[in-house]
Amino acid sequence: MISIVKVGALASFLQDGDQSLDAIARFLVLDTFVELNPTGISLGLLRANGYLEMLAGFGYDPRALQGHSAIPMRGDTPMTKAIRYNRLVELNNDDSFVMAHSNFAHLMFPQGFAAAVAFPIHSVGSGILFMEKKFRLTAEIRAFITTVGSIVALEIAKRQDIAPAFDGLETAFSADTSSLTTREQVILGLIITGSTNIQIANEIGYSQSLVRQETIAIYNLLGVSGRKEILERVSEHPDIFANALGMRLTTARP
Repeated sequence: MISIVKVGALASFLQDGDQSLDAIARFLVLDTFVELNPTGISLGLLRANGYLEMLAGFGYDPRALQGHSAIPMRGDTPMTKAIRYNRLVELNNDDSFVMAHSNFAHLMFPQGFAAAVAFPIHSVGSGILFMEKKFRLTAEIRAFITTVGSIVALEIAKRQDIAPAFDGLETAFSADTSSLTTREQVILGLIITGSTNIQIANEIGYSQSLVRQETIAIYNLLGVSGRKEILERVSEHPDIFANALGMRLTTARP
């Protein structure tokens, strides 16, 4: 598997010596994530004051990081979301990109990227990887990127110049259901109301196989293990799931 080989190569690279953060960023782009066609990467560290500090990157002018080193954790950016929700956050560089992310569009991203994915570096911070082609994350790629984030977190945590993560950061479940597609929202609403996959398939007119695939995607996006955990989260945070519960079944069809 490419992911296993690349993870091993990254571990060996980090064991060779005290690599700088910029050197790690460079290796991630040119070796670890190379099969994903990356154009650049940024690494941000969570400081004790609750701000995400942009300290390293590769694939664009490093001066772009200057003056943009204090992103509040409450900010609505892919990197802060990756930390808050402890999951991968996808985005496409299309016509709506600047409008949807106007609060951080002043950051200078690599030229010509088509898509990006932010990933948590656990309590240490987060990274964002820029790609030259759009693609949909598979379960295998998700696991690969998440594993790389864990390895980078261990390396960064060993550094004495990195302050501990902010202890007061909210860690409670706070899933962003707006990232789900319309069909996923509808299926999530039916899951919440107790429908089985067979019942959902009959209700919206899709195959059981497709419903099963969509259900797994929903679990991954929300960071839950199954229906039981979703129902637990609904009882704890009903406001988060209001969107899904309010969706009409007719919107599930293309």
